[in-house]
Amino acid sequence: MMADVPDWLEQAIKDPDQISLFDAMARRTDPDTSHVAALTVDANRLEGLVVSVLRDRPRGCTVKEISAILDIDKWSISPRMKPLEGKGLIERTAERRDRSIVWRIADEED
Repeated sequence: MMADVPDWLEQAIKDPDQISLFDAMARRTDPDTSHVAALTVDANRLEGLVVSVLRDRPRGCTVKEISAILDIDKWSISPRMKPLEGKGLIERTAERRDRSIVWRIADEED
């Protein structure tokens, strides 16, 4: 069992097929290697996990905090933030922790 992770989230990590909210993306102008990489990254799973973590933490989290909770490298989590923000699911707060952006579920009360 992972520390500080709810049972339902731990189950979602073990069974990522139950989280399929989003698609991996590559630009039409990107090289072929980027398209191959986009197909191998499970953006659905990662974005779903990020949203799940933020739903459980009304004060929000930094990318570093999310990556620690999920035990996933921050370089895998960080690229998911802007697409989630663009979809209106998460938002940046004015708060910073260790000079990092604090993210939260969009439209959540302070």
